[in-house]
Amino acid sequence: MRRTRVEAGEILVGYGINGQAVRETILTMVILTEQSAQSVSGWITIGSGDSSRILTMRAPAGQLDFVHAETVFGSLRDDPAWAARIADFHRKIAADNLRTARNISEINRRSAEDINAILAKGRKSSNDAFERGRRETSEMIRGVETWRDPVDELARELPQSDHAWRLDDGSFVVTDDPNWQPGEFGLNGRRLERVQ
Repeated sequence: MRRTRVEAGEILVGYGINGQAVRETILTMVILTEQSAQSVSGWITIGSGDSSRILTMRAPAGQLDFVHAETVFGSLRDDPAWAARIADFHRKIAADNLRTARNISEINRRSAEDINAILAKGRKSSNDAFERGRRETSEMIRGVETWRDPVDELARELPQSDHAWRLDDGSFVVTDDPNWQPGEFGLNGRRLERVQ
């Protein structure tokens, strides 16, 4: 959304030049342009201004003719070609500002998504560590360990040991002997993996 408005004003200043008190009037007209765009964080408004009409008139204190100054200021006219160039310049600036605001908004949106993903990953990691610690403490107290069954991919709690096997008949063997093999006893089975 683009909005343009015109403001005008006049100020009177007093100062001294070569020991003589003078008064100076400064008259100006300002064209203010605002461009608004929607962003992730709300509306962004970018403003710019152009003061193409400025008139100053100075005279010794008490001799400044305000009517004359305002008549001269009121007689100023814009050159249409120049005014069109200025308007085009302001349109280009406003369009560039809008593109920049949209790009910044997109960067902010992506950054927020990245930060949220990092925070979610951190929370999950923290929750997983807490659950693992809780499970391992419970297992230690109860004298069991959790193993992943390679047949049905279920978690199995078995008495604490260094090694565990599931035999083909569905029974389980736990041992601290790293060299134990079911084939030595005429059995077939698969080694279980400890759940970390």
